[in-house]
Amino acid sequence: MHEADKEHYIMTSATSGTTDTENNSYGLPMSHAYSVISAHTIKDSSGKVTNRLLLVRNPWGVDHGYYNGPWNDKDTENWTAENKSQVPFSNANDGMFFIEDKDFV
Repeated sequence: MHEADKEHYIMTSATSGTTDTENNSYGLPMSHAYSVISAHTIKDSSGKVTNRLLLVRNPWGVDHGYYNGPWNDKDTENWTAENKSQVPFSNANDGMFFIEDKDFV
C-alpha cells in the first residue's frame, strides 16, 4: 500500500459481510466500500519506523459507523503531539480515519 501510494495509484477497500446495516468489531459498516487516501509512517525520535498507518475515508461520513480501533481520532494513547506532527492528522467529523496496516489487513 505504501508503494502504491508513492505511485499515486487509486486505492480502495471494503469490509466483508452480508449487510451494511451492521457494524464490525471496529465500528465500521460491514459489506461497505472505502477510499484509501494515503499511507504514512510514524517514526520514533531515533528515526526508526514504529507504525505504518493508512488514511481511510468512509464515503458515508460518520453517520453510519465510526472507527473505534487503535489510532482512531479520539485515541489519546497513540496520538501524541509528536505522532500527530508526522501525518495529516485532523480530528474533524469527516469520515476519515487512520488505521494501522496490520489492523487494516
